[in-house]
Amino acid sequence: MLKALAILGMWLLCTGIMAGQPNKAPDPNQQITQPKPNHPATGQTAPEKHNEPAAHEPETGSDPPEWYAPLKRPEWWLVIVGFGTLGVVGWQTKILGISVKAAQTAADAAEMSAVAAMGVTVPVLVLHRFEFTNGGNPAAFFRSPRIRMELWNYGKSPAFLKEYAIWFSWEDSVIKPIMYPFNSEEVVRPNDKFVFNEEHFGVLGVLPEAVISDLVGEKQHLTFSAKIVYRSVFTFEPPPLEFSKRLLEYDPDPQKMLVTDVENPTDTKKQDK
Repeated sequence: MLKALAILGMWLLCTGIMAGQPNKAPDPNQQITQPKPNHPATGQTAPEKHNEPAAHEPETGSDPPEWYAPLKRPEWWLVIVGFGTLGVVGWQTKILGISVKAAQTAADAAEMSAVAAMGVTVPVLVLHRFEFTNGGNPAAFFRSPRIRMELWNYGKSPAFLKEYAIWFSWEDSVIKPIMYPFNSEEVVRPNDKFVFNEEHFGVLGVLPEAVISDLVGEKQHLTFSAKIVYRSVFTFEPPPLEFSKRLLEYDPDPQKMLVTDVENPTDTKKQDK
């Protein structure tokens, strides 16, 4: 509102100055040269009178002082009002900036406190147990690998499971993992575990026969990868749990199989659907 008044005042000032310029009146102190009359009898020009100072002196008190004269013109009052309004607007803008900065500082402090509190209470899922459970014939194993996988919540609040992706890969494979939703009631309580069941593993596909031959002959190695997305009771969402396990050496006894960790065999962030 004040900015609008200031703009209106400056506009009136400009239009008033341009439209309100009066025609210049003759200076009362300026002598006007009159034609010198001829003498009626002789036809000669009357002599000039030099001793008439009173006729040309302005009357005392007839005009205001020079510093006050501009204030009699209305456009100068518009200038005063306009600059006063601009001063008020500038002052309010400064006060508003200080208030916004103080509010932002308070909001940042509250956010930092909330994050610190959540750092103590958010759930933290980790891989608790992973192993292959079937052995025997290598070809039979690679046609249908069986896995036991357990998660553990080391946090202080429940972990609500949202979605997951699990898949097999090998050295020359190109995999595009697909995210599948968990059931809504699947929750991992604090200091408790969650075990993947047959339904979860049902999304794994069957390996091609050519790949099975390479795996049996140890030309390539089987890798199992997983990505689990979960949330807390807060709006803050913890980072997903991601890991990959590679079978380096197969053994008919599952306890003797050599399994190691590998990092990022597939770029899940770009290929998730």
